[in-house]
Amino acid sequence: MLVLLFSPHTLPDKPLYDYLKPMANKLTENCTTEVQLDKIIKGQERKFRWRDDWPTMEKELQESGAAAIAAHNEARKTTTTSSE
Repeated sequence: MLVLLFSPHTLPDKPLYDYLKPMANKLTENCTTEVQLDKIIKGQERKFRWRDDWPTMEKELQESGAAAIAAHNEARKTTTTSSE
């Protein structure tokens, strides 16, 4: 008989996604283009679309991905400007 003493679905007072937020940042931290971001989101959707909080997860991925892309573009702009 298998007995689970801890299940992530029964964590008290917090939605499960609050425990997974760092995942979005980790997945998108090296994201440099919209195409990469779309592939990341589609891959995660295949795994998690069945969950009630998938729309929240998708939104978090979009936001962290957009921030990573903006940071990459800004760093690239600064590097290009300083090398001239």
